[in-house]
Amino acid sequence: MSRSHSEINLANMALNRIQNHQVVQLVDPELGYNTDPETKRTIDRVAEVAFQCLQLERDLRPSIKEVVEILTCVRDGDGGDNSMNKKASQKEDVCLLKDGLQFSPDTVIHRFHSQSTNHSVASNASRLSNIKC
Repeated sequence: MSRSHSEINLANMALNRIQNHQVVQLVDPELGYNTDPETKRTIDRVAEVAFQCLQLERDLRPSIKEVVEILTCVRDGDGGDNSMNKKASQKEDVCLLKDGLQFSPDTVIHRFHSQSTNHSVASNASRLSNIKC
């Protein structure tokens, strides 16, 4: 795997690959990301959590408790995206008000077309908050 100069930092590389829908470049081919839909879904969900955890602004990052709950649900096969967590929803509202953004996409894994050029804001705060095992 080759990295550009801006991807010397592994966190930056992960953010760039996730945001550019290149999660497959972060995953060991032996895991079956391209051949097993369940594996792909699980890895995509973990990548979404990682994307949130790597945000520069503290208000955009989930608490460790939220991360543990989501990853536990992912491990148990539930995906962790069925109910709304009020705290994470408030984080998204703070972000939207602070940056004056319109709407954010539902996920960072799937393509989203926007007029905005601001890519520093986490686009998955509401899905991250959907924790119910």
